[in-house]
Amino acid sequence: MSQNENEKSHSALGQEFNPNDQDSQDFLADGSPELAQYIATLISGARETNPRSICASCWCFLTWSQKQSHPTEHVEKYLQRPSKFSNSEEFKTLALNYGHIKEKNGIIWFQKIRDKPLTCIQSV
Repeated sequence: MSQNENEKSHSALGQEFNPNDQDSQDFLADGSPELAQYIATLISGARETNPRSICASCWCFLTWSQKQSHPTEHVEKYLQRPSKFSNSEEFKTLALNYGHIKEKNGIIWFQKIRDKPLTCIQSV
């Protein structure tokens, strides 16, 4: 097997990662202008009057009302305040620590934070 065939993602699923797949559109390459713009948008959102927090486990934004219906265990263990993603390095560290990255051919790909929780997660 070649090195490329042996490269696996850093995700919990351990599936092969192909940045050209349709399912990979939620990932941005480290050092890319798209990632820089995405992080700039996160930073400006973190400075809003009522900034959204994120669940680091589900990797989604949560409004105050969504936090009320989100699983208690997640709110207690994984809730991250906007200050935790208020600059590039903090975002990258958070993504790395919670497994929301993939690697392919030496390039790190960061998963975008979902705008809202998945419906199935809310009912847990």
